[in-house]
Amino acid sequence: MKVHHPASAELYGDAPPGARSRVIRASDGVGLRFAHWPAIGEVRGAILLAQGRTEYIEKAYEWIAAFQERGFHVGAFDFRGQGLSQRMLQNRRRGYVSDFNEFQFDYDAAFDQFRAETGDAPSLVLGHSMGGLVTARFVQRRQSELCGAILSAPMLGLGLSPLMSWAAFVASNLATLTGFGSRYAQGCDDRSGPERGFDNNVLTHDPVRFARHEDMLAKHPDLTLGGTTYGWLRAGYREMAVVSALEDGWVDIPSLVLSASEDSVVSNSAIETFANANPMVRHVCLERSLHEPLMETDAVQSVLWNAVDTLLDRALPR
Repeated sequence: MKVHHPASAELYGDAPPGARSRVIRASDGVGLRFAHWPAIGEVRGAILLAQGRTEYIEKAYEWIAAFQERGFHVGAFDFRGQGLSQRMLQNRRRGYVSDFNEFQFDYDAAFDQFRAETGDAPSLVLGHSMGGLVTARFVQRRQSELCGAILSAPMLGLGLSPLMSWAAFVASNLATLTGFGSRYAQGCDDRSGPERGFDNNVLTHDPVRFARHEDMLAKHPDLTLGGTTYGWLRAGYREMAVVSALEDGWVDIPSLVLSASEDSVVSNSAIETFANANPMVRHVCLERSLHEPLMETDAVQSVLWNAVDTLLDRALPR
């Protein structure tokens, strides 16, 4: 597919200290925005962040600073089709990918670049939502190179009723196979979540963090991504099926999976099934959290970071 919008290395807003950004290339030539931050103080390790659908590097500034202060080099990148990486459709707001394997190309390129910059520092990965699903597959492929993994509200299933999920699956397949994969799925349009407003949002209870996200997109609309297309949805269903079919106990490294008690975006039962099937995975359900624990209230953040610090101590004993 022709790529319609080039990648940019620019970083917006007040980035954490020491930022370096560049455009890197996936194995199929797609341009990706990548950024790297050095650890503050004694180096403990390196962690690469993989964000969810619609997200962009700037949204992770708070977590990046938190990991820096814990002694970690931090890497972050925009998946193809979002942020300032190359957009795949003429309408840059349509969320599209033809196959989630393409996201593995992105992950490989970002991880290899990150390792080249951080040397032999022990490496972890963190993925949220869609990025959590993609991270699960990356871990399955390359966990011998990792010492730990964190999945935040991973998209191992969608937060739909069985009937609605079946209908979405059928519709996405029919639309894609008949040439309409680049069209918005039912109920989706050019608007992003923040453009729909804080009231009834599905991401966070925290108005300050939501407003920060809202303001970033208002000032830099080229970061904005709208709804999902049928092609993206079909590819997502196929990838969720691949991960769910992996044999029990396939995770071999210390791992943490976070779920949100009030999540309506992804399936908490799918997350629980995954955790129960993998003894190396610790599951923490965050009470009074919507879909984005990492931009939730301070009360949720306190529990979250305690769980993360416990995982870091498992992966890298002091």
